[in-house]
Amino acid sequence: MGQTQANHISGDRTGLEVISVVGSRHNQSLGCYPVELERGPRGFGFSLRGGKEYNMGLFILRLAEDGPAIKDGRIHVGDQIVEINGEPTQGITHTRAIELIQAGGNKVLLLLRPGTGLIPDHGLAPSGLCSYVKPEQH
Repeated sequence: MGQTQANHISGDRTGLEVISVVGSRHNQSLGCYPVELERGPRGFGFSLRGGKEYNMGLFILRLAEDGPAIKDGRIHVGDQIVEINGEPTQGITHTRAIELIQAGGNKVLLLLRPGTGLIPDHGLAPSGLCSYVKPEQH
């Protein structure tokens, strides 16, 4: 009986791994994707616009020439920042967003939703967040 239980548990674990892979693919198709950057000599190479005090979400405003963000190639002006180092950005202030970025030290992990290339005006930006399932780490 113990052996059957062990096989059953093992089978469940495999099932969860498959669900996780399928789930993350599905959520990436909704547009959210993670980007990890390493700090360069002049920072991470991007600036933000938005925050709770402006009644809008957080967006990539500029990319610094030759900075880590532009070299990475996945971050674009107008992309919405959904998470910073695992913390959801919905309802946070611009200042808090900067604090979260700085708290990561030499690395930052952003969860982004692709934008249209335009930065929304104050109060007109969508603040809805997408769902993203982090792949299981083994």
